[in-house]
Amino acid sequence: MLKIILIICGTLSVGLGFIGIILPGLPTTPFLLAAAGCYARSSDRLYEKLLNSRRFGPFIRRFQEERALSRRTKLKILIMMWTMIALSGTFALTGTVGRIVLFLLGLAGTSSILLIKNSPS
Repeated sequence: MLKIILIICGTLSVGLGFIGIILPGLPTTPFLLAAAGCYARSSDRLYEKLLNSRRFGPFIRRFQEERALSRRTKLKILIMMWTMIALSGTFALTGTVGRIVLFLLGLAGTSSILLIKNSPS
């Protein structure tokens, strides 16, 4: 039963991670790392599929090995995140409260990225 729950949680995490690529304020990285953790404990096949993903596999493997992100990766994450926040705040949101919430979520995301240690590479 635990195996099924972990597979479901991993799959939901992958889904939220993909949504986070598009939706500002929703982080991608923690969801993909959570998915890797769930799959590692429940399904070798899904875990290998995630690790062999052309887009996310190298990033997940490096993070698991080093528990760190390169400065370049952090910069790319922050540029993409703040670009989407700016676009959403400009074109998708009309109310001040929504824009303030979006900005605060952006600050929280920025803080979480900056708190991850820098990898030497």
